[in-house]
Formats: sequence, structure tokens, C-alpha cells
Amino acid sequence: MGLARSAIRVGQRAAVVEARQDWNKGTLRMQRALRVDENKRRTKGEQKMRLTKIESRAKLVREKLGLEGIDQIVFSALRDRLAERQPNLHLKKTLADDMPNEQDEAYYDENSQTIFVSDVVWNRAENGDGDAMFVIAHELGHAYLDHTGIRKRNSISYSRYSLKNRTLEDEADEFASHFLVPTNRALIAPNSEYIRSRFGVSSLQSEIAWKRIKLAKFDLAGTQRPLPRNVINFREAVERQRDN
Repeated sequence: MGLARSAIRVGQRAAVVEARQDWNKGTLRMQRALRVDENKRRTKGEQKMRLTKIESRAKLVREKLGLEGIDQIVFSALRDRLAERQPNLHLKKTLADDMPNEQDEAYYDENSQTIFVSDVVWNRAENGDGDAMFVIAHELGHAYLDHTGIRKRNSISYSRYSLKNRTLEDEADEFASHFLVPTNRALIAPNSEYIRSRFGVSSLQSEIAWKRIKLAKFDLAGTQRPLPRNVINFREAVERQRDN
């Protein structure tokens, strides 16, 4: 009888220990899930703040250069305004053969405060090429976002960048988009083609800007942003089912 009672007590203690372990595991999983959710919210908040800062900086640069009242920025105006109003930042035409790498379209050197632009891109920009203007606006982004070191732009190096360098390149892209297509001047746009025509950007950049403008319109109207096509709105689905 004593052995039986002892065995029961041992079994009960084991059950209690197992239950505690399960509870602890569940608590840990919940804590991890909460931390992940909190980190996601913090990351989204930080990203929104970062993008707002970049947009504000692009707007400020337009104002410094006296370009805030125009839509399409032509290269000659940008070049002349930089020389006149920002003499410490230099824009230099460079032979493609003299660029550090033959694929380099342009690069920004923090030490000399100079944006080196290959003659190929320079000539295209002078002829109103939207892609070429984006390359130059991208390098302006590195300069005005206080990115350090030598920042290069070419067609193949992005995939080889570290996470930090990719972030800097993405920030410069974001600056260029806002600099060439300010949100406040594009709110009247009905579509991406209008943006391409009015602001002189490439088809790709007009599509990217149009997505941003659409979101800005929803925010200003106080309406809910549309869900992506591959996301199901379960609330609407339930309401439709009730109606039927």
C-alpha cells in the first residue's frame, strides 16, 4: 500500500512538473510572438518615419535650388542651380572610360563633395532622358541624405551589396522619386501616364510614383486603402454571404 501511494505521489509530481513545463513553453511562445509583433509594428513605424524624413529632405532640396514651383526638372536647370546655389556640391561630367568600373553610371564621393556622371548618362540627361535624370537625382540623394564614403550606381552591383548598403541605395532611390515627382504636385494625376508626361520621368518611375500618389490620395480622403488583389477581405465576404 505504501509503495502504491508513493508511486501515485511521484506520478502526481511528475504530472505537475510536466504541466509547468508546458505552461512555461506556452508562455515563452506567446512572449516570442508578442515580441515579433511588437518588432514588426516598430519596424513599420520606423520605416514610415524614415520615408517621411526622405520626402521632407527632397522637398527641402527643391526649395534650396529654387525648383519647388516647377514640375519637370530639366538637366540644364538642375546643373545651373547646383552651381549657383550649392557651390560646395559639384557635378562633374566624366568619360565612361575614366569611371572606376565600366558599368558605373555615376557615383558620389563624400570627400570631394562631387557627383561624377559618366558622359553617356550626362548626354542622355541633356536630351531629356528620364532614366538618366533618375540616376543623377539618385546620387543627389546620397549627398543630401549625408551618406558617407563613395556611393556608386551601376546596373549590376546592387545584388552584391550588404544589407546596410542596400538600405542606403533604397533611400537614395526614394529621394530621387520624391525629388523628381513631389507628392503635393502630383496629387491631381489620374494615372501613371500623366505623371510620366508631366514630370518627364521614365515609365518605370512613373508607375512607382503613381503607387505612392494613390496611397497619398486615400490618406487625404480619409478612406481605407484597397487591399492587394491576392488578399481576401473576409469581412466583406461574410457580409456578402449574409446578404445572399
